[in-house]
Amino acid sequence: MNVKNNRGFTLIELLVTVAVITILLAVGVPSLQTFIKGNRLTAHTNAIVGTLQLARTEAVKRSGIVVVCGSTNLTACNSSSWESGWIVFFDDGANAASAITSAPTGSDAILRVNEPLKGGTTIRGFDFTDTSFVSFNNQGVINSKGSFIICDEDGNLKKAKGINIGVTGLVSLAADTDGTPDKIVNRNDASNTNATCP
Repeated sequence: MNVKNNRGFTLIELLVTVAVITILLAVGVPSLQTFIKGNRLTAHTNAIVGTLQLARTEAVKRSGIVVVCGSTNLTACNSSSWESGWIVFFDDGANAASAITSAPTGSDAILRVNEPLKGGTTIRGFDFTDTSFVSFNNQGVINSKGSFIICDEDGNLKKAKGINIGVTGLVSLAADTDGTPDKIVNRNDASNTNATCP
């Protein structure tokens, strides 16, 4: 009669396996979280850049004013905390200043709606005349130059991204332009001020 012995894991083998898995998780999980946060920040930056480029293009194409504004309800301009969402609309009225005080009306056309961002990212406007909106005229020129600073939930300035918009309406990614580099992007103002996170 042949008897087969089924051999399982010994206690020592099991403990070694658990120890190896624990070490791999301890090393891998923080790296994965950093990777995810970095990708999220890049995606949100690209969303703002794409929105601004669309607004500028549509303003020239429609030969009128196109407004981009922070919006918590995605129908009216009512926030300077851009992570709460934003809308883009063609202002068929006389000027952008009157249009941003309420929801688009009449023949105004909403061109894009961006849902609130997830993951604790913050987006703030700086140096614009009004940080709750920007508008482009029929030549693609912005109402006032300024910057958007995008920060992750940790508020780490060295990971923050920036978008600068010049007086001509040209949208570009911010860089560290200090005489002595400090790895913090600079705003589009007269003194190239470092980005700040809320």
